[in-house]
Amino acid sequence: MNIRLATIEDAAMLTAMGRDFLQYSEYRNIQVTDEQLQAGIAQIIAFECSFVAEMDGKVIGAILGVTGPLWFAAHVRTAIELAWWVDPDYRITSAGIRLLKTFEDHSHNLDVQYIAMSDLVVQGDTPVARLLGRMGYSVTERMHTKEI
Repeated sequence: MNIRLATIEDAAMLTAMGRDFLQYSEYRNIQVTDEQLQAGIAQIIAFECSFVAEMDGKVIGAILGVTGPLWFAAHVRTAIELAWWVDPDYRITSAGIRLLKTFEDHSHNLDVQYIAMSDLVVQGDTPVARLLGRMGYSVTERMHTKEI
């Protein structure tokens, strides 16, 4: 398995993965074209803080992130994960953990002081929360959404 920096050439494959993620999540009712999804992914890749996991030449997972300041402390750089997905057939591998570790290492090299990870709710459960807790993350804020 290879973990590498995501490039614009990965955007089409990541768009297909993005579709899988959207169907898995509570965001499934948001209408978005593949062109819109791919354009958003390309914008995130431009921050050079996104990685893909490859196995036998096939992209099997990704973590997409950006860096920026904390809103209340502009001097504190933060890496913010916007999407983290591993194809269900490959979740028994180390791809997810390796993507996160690479994201952490890269963030450290950018002099980032905090990493913010999302906590997706799936059928009322937060399965990633346990993993993040074991890896030293603490719950500091949760996001709630409402369609209006």
